[in-house]
Amino acid sequence: MKTKYLCLLFVLLCTIHLPAFSQQPENVITLTITDGTTKSPHTYPLNSMTYSCSNTASDSTGNSAYDTQAVVIEFKNNLDQFLLKWMAGKLKRTKSSISIKDKGTGKIVRNISFENTLRSASSESFSAGDRNYYTSAQVTIYTNKLIIDEVTMEILEPVKDKTDKKASSLTHAL
Repeated sequence: MKTKYLCLLFVLLCTIHLPAFSQQPENVITLTITDGTTKSPHTYPLNSMTYSCSNTASDSTGNSAYDTQAVVIEFKNNLDQFLLKWMAGKLKRTKSSISIKDKGTGKIVRNISFENTLRSASSESFSAGDRNYYTSAQVTIYTNKLIIDEVTMEILEPVKDKTDKKASSLTHAL
């Protein structure tokens, strides 16, 4: 009789999902874009996002001459008309934010905001099959200013040297 109860308990434990034993944190990533004209927010679920800030050149004092700040976004769903217009640069004065939230605790892991972006690349792909359907839309954008958890990362201008006409004209071109 004791063996019967132990076997039943073992089978019961094997059939239920115990999230306490899971070591994989799961995040929910969302993009919110606010139209500058209508002030209406549009929210989209994301599969993934990556941001990078790179210093591709420096002058002799170590000041950045050509910084790049890029955000790569992979959408979870198909693109709608608003997203297509945003990707095409048809919307003016947009403000965007990406929030990454821990699904288990509900705590915000990271909050990234940017505005007035320049789209550098975008793609959308589809595949069809008998049982599987997959869609993927990706966009890469450049921005002059990223705000990551209230820490601002801006593109730095090179130091202006009044004696160097080339450096001064380069600063004005940026």
